[in-house]
Amino acid sequence: MNFDESLCAAFKLFDKCFPGVHSLALQCHSWIFNTQLETRLADSNLASFMRELYLFPVISSGDDGLLSIFCRGYEDWMQAPCERPLRCGGMVFLREDLARFGEQVYRRRLL
Repeated sequence: MNFDESLCAAFKLFDKCFPGVHSLALQCHSWIFNTQLETRLADSNLASFMRELYLFPVISSGDDGLLSIFCRGYEDWMQAPCERPLRCGGMVFLREDLARFGEQVYRRRLL
């Protein structure tokens, strides 16, 4: 499933689970929307996806995503094998922009 198909499926699922409520946008915050990852993994599928979303900062603790990445907890996260603190990021994608997925509409609006 492509990213645009996934977004479309998310809107359809929301419509099915909450009939009568018209969702205008999808919103999420997670360590995978850390803008550092877009820079460090510029040629990745994740970076391509992030370029299609409206990204925004969220409060982070500095150890966001470490459990997911290392599959174990650390009593002291400073002992985890990483170069810098990880942070969360947030994203929004508007339903009205589904047809224009692939055009980086949020980046173009900022120029």
